[in-house]
Amino acid sequence: MIAVLGTGRCGTTTVARLLQTELGVDMGGPGTSCSAHPQGDWEEKTIREWNWQFIRGEIPGKAYLDNVANYKDAKAEPWGVKHPGFSLMMPLFMAAFGEADIIWCTRDMKDTVKSWQKLVDVPEYDLWVSVNFRHWAIEYALMSTRKRHLHIDMTERIGEDKLVQGMGEYLGMDGH
Repeated sequence: MIAVLGTGRCGTTTVARLLQTELGVDMGGPGTSCSAHPQGDWEEKTIREWNWQFIRGEIPGKAYLDNVANYKDAKAEPWGVKHPGFSLMMPLFMAAFGEADIIWCTRDMKDTVKSWQKLVDVPEYDLWVSVNFRHWAIEYALMSTRKRHLHIDMTERIGEDKLVQGMGEYLGMDGH
């Protein structure tokens, strides 16, 4: 199982798409199209909906963990998940997906905030708070658990071939 983490607007969609199209990982398909992701967000919709239900307080953590456990039992390897909402619920994420091979995408925070500003009508200060919180929540969870992970800094443009090679080496997989 593979989990792609990031703040949103930092390359997670590109990584999830390449995992599925080049390395054969079931990431749930293209998913939902929107202005931010015209070719799809590459988020598995069942997991995404459970994340939002938990974040909105509609389901308790125990129900979330039970849902995920049953879902994981039904999936065939290799499969993965990606959703920016994980960064808002890192302790629960680690409990649900702690065995996952983690790929953590980052990008210069100034660039991330600028990218968000193009999509949402939210004060710049609030975007900085959100991006910083999400980044540090992920980093703290990975550091405090000493979780092995692949860190991909998307600040500089990385060619897709190089991304696929690096992910393949980390995961012990060959591309198609």
